[in-house]
This record gives sequence, structure tokens and C-alpha cells, in this order.
Amino acid sequence: MASILVVDDEADVCCLLQAVLEAAGHRVVSTTDCREMPPLMRQQAFDLVITDVVMPRRDGIDIVRELRRDFPAVGVIVMSGANLLRRELYLEAGKAVGADATFGKPFSKEEILAGITEALKKASLRKLAN
Repeated sequence: MASILVVDDEADVCCLLQAVLEAAGHRVVSTTDCREMPPLMRQQAFDLVITDVVMPRRDGIDIVRELRRDFPAVGVIVMSGANLLRRELYLEAGKAVGADATFGKPFSKEEILAGITEALKKASLRKLAN
């Protein structure tokens, strides 16, 4: 299965995603501090990064830009729990800067697993193209 990094300032979301993803057979590392993402990416090979958009210190859109610049083959999923209108804007912005999939919070297990499948397929195609 995949190696996944989860970045979200809410510990409950990190724990929930980690439990769901590990139960599905994935290896998961999570952090509530978005500043830990760059060193983690340099220390370990991740197939996929799932990031929240609205976080203190740095937003997920910046994270997606950095991932596309420095780790172009990695899959990226953007998630947001903002109110409905802002959530849609954030998720559209995430796709515009290179996210492979998006989902809103709250989410179902089926939604996140489908998003992972979609993002990993797109990442695999990018790897083949390079």
C-alpha cells in the first residue's frame, strides 16, 4: 500500500485519518505542525500527502505549491472544513495549484479512500511521464 503524510492542525483529524488509512493497509505519518512537512518529506519517501488548507503559520495552498515544485511526483490531496462557500473556493484553489484530489470535512471513510485512489493514480502517471 501507500506511504502517506497527513498535515492538519487538528489532532483529532490526524488521528482519525491515521486510523482509517492504517486499517486500509497504508503506512501513515501525521503532524499537526505544517512546518514539519518539509523535513519529513526529505527524511522519508511518501507516495501521498494529505493537507488541510486553513492552518496557523502556513496554509495548505502554499504546501501544495511547495510539493509540486520540490516533489512533483508525490500525490497530493487537499481538504477543508471551512463553511460551504469558502470550502469550495479553497478546494478549487487547491486543484488549481496542483492537488490531485480534494474533499471537505466532515468526510466519510469512502470519500477519503476514493480520493487516495484517485491521487495515487495521477501520481503514478506523473512518475511514468518522467
